[in-house]
Amino acid sequence: LLDIKTQVNTEEKRNTVITDLDRLNGKKDVEKIEYKSKQASTEIIHVENPESALITFRGYIFTVNEQLVITNQKLNISTEETIKRNESLIGAVTKIENSGIQEINVNGTVYLADVIIKNGNLVLDGTTEIDGATLSNNTYEFGDEETDCATSSTDMAKNMVILKVNGDLTIKSDVILTSCKNVDGYGGPKGLLIYCTGTLTNNGEISMTARGAYAEGQDVYLWKNDEGNYEMVPAEGAAGGARVSGTSGNLGGDGTNRSTAGGGSGGGRTKR
Repeated sequence: LLDIKTQVNTEEKRNTVITDLDRLNGKKDVEKIEYKSKQASTEIIHVENPESALITFRGYIFTVNEQLVITNQKLNISTEETIKRNESLIGAVTKIENSGIQEINVNGTVYLADVIIKNGNLVLDGTTEIDGATLSNNTYEFGDEETDCATSSTDMAKNMVILKVNGDLTIKSDVILTSCKNVDGYGGPKGLLIYCTGTLTNNGEISMTARGAYAEGQDVYLWKNDEGNYEMVPAEGAAGGARVSGTSGNLGGDGTNRSTAGGGSGGGRTKR
């Protein structure tokens, strides 16, 4: 859209019209372009002077105005591309409609998720209480400590936490968005996934500091790309730091190819 607008404005020296979108016909992944009439805004027809257009692209339907600006988007659940998205974790999340514990199966791997769905715009301002999260000192912790996190050395974390916002998500200044954690030091849930259908405006902080899970690792199949290969986080991360008897601990290994980094060792002291 930006390429078309630039060409029209700079090379052809005119303002855009909605039918300039015809230049997208034949482009990769553009499935369909339909125009909406000014006289019958609910009827999709080809007219000489439409007011907007619907572009079906990569499983989504985008509404575009005469300035070639996207004004709305929604998932087109009937397309083949959307079916392919369901082979990934992100694709599965697009279909979830209800809050609560959900079982997600991707490429033979089963994930348990505590899903928190917010319909409409969500503003985290540090003072407003939000269902599904606890608020303390401008920090929103999403999820449930007892349900999602490990509670002992024999009871590992069971669920990831998914925050799905069907609208815009705004994080105000000095506000932190994070997950729940166990108060006895057994870490957080099996990850936090934030899925926002609108605009994410982050003037605060999204953090998972001190939220590492005591849990059994799983390969996380995030996305299946156009080549049919998975973009994933492997179950096994880098090695942790070796223990020491000095005053400072050792660093853990760096994460590579999306794997998690290893934790640092604790320090020690020799008593004399």
